[in-house]
Amino acid sequence: MKINLALCTKRKSKDIIKLQMKDYQVTVNKCDHSKMVVLLKGPVGSLYEDGQWLVNVKLPKDYPYKSPSIGFVD
Repeated sequence: MKINLALCTKRKSKDIIKLQMKDYQVTVNKCDHSKMVVLLKGPVGSLYEDGQWLVNVKLPKDYPYKSPSIGFVD
């Protein structure tokens, strides 16, 4: 299967904008736009309500056909 990289780039941009519109704090790497850090907040009304977690997200070149790499920031 041949992957259209232009469509992949468009989808990455669209998904990053969606995250930002939902009040997630997203910091995109200036040198590599496929890498970002996202601040996740605990759900209201849960035991995690006051919690905050920083998550590294790396979108592969052929995203969304391959899944992102996600891990907690130390």
